[in-house]
Amino acid sequence: MKIAFVHIMKTGGSTVTNVLNKTAFRPHRYLQIDPECQRENDWSDQELRGFLSWNTDRLYVHNHAKNWEMDTISEYVKQGWFTFSFYRHPGDQWCSFYFWSQEANNERFKRRQTGRSRPFTNELTLDEFLRLGWSDNSELQSEYKNAMPGLRKNLDLPERWREMNFVALYSNQNFKSFLKKYLGKRTWMLEQTNTSSNSGYEHYRRKGLISKTTHELLMDSERYDNYQKLLEKPHERGHEQFLTANSNVFLNRR
Repeated sequence: MKIAFVHIMKTGGSTVTNVLNKTAFRPHRYLQIDPECQRENDWSDQELRGFLSWNTDRLYVHNHAKNWEMDTISEYVKQGWFTFSFYRHPGDQWCSFYFWSQEANNERFKRRQTGRSRPFTNELTLDEFLRLGWSDNSELQSEYKNAMPGLRKNLDLPERWREMNFVALYSNQNFKSFLKKYLGKRTWMLEQTNTSSNSGYEHYRRKGLISKTTHELLMDSERYDNYQKLLEKPHERGHEQFLTANSNVFLNRR
């Protein structure tokens, strides 16, 4: 079974990839096409489309959401790939990105995103960053407005995410359930990786670091509506065929 992970930033994606590698892909000799292991930049949309023609059944493609064009995701689904993603409360997610991008161990990210030694988030307060990110019509005048459309593609769900086979909010329990249901794997220890010093959206609201105006932008947004839908239950589409196919691969060491 061919598997594609649309990695939305700051939603547990690094943990997902590490655990899948250890518990499923490496033991079952999956070919992993992962840019984080092979180069500094994500695969381009053209490269992602090229992987569709690779002639092997045990194939895993991982890429951040920004370069997954929706038509490409649709083509993966059409050709029988199992496509999945995880999401998160968008307030917590964007706060996590804000602090993570400033921390010292992210030199590669800083160079890749800005070409500078200081990320643009250092030049903005948390409230300014969230307002710029959540509204095209923000009254803030900033040289970083042009960076926001690309950042949204990395942090928001794809526009037609319901075409994917599985999307859920990331939590230890949801990920463990995903592993057991789709891959027949159990794991008890989940080591969180690539984390930030983020204390949580509500914490910063209580401290007055997030304004009422900014909070209303979140509450009125499609990203928050999507979060609410996934809070009710994970999204699963056409998944029955994958439960059988994946169990045939992952429950047998061949």
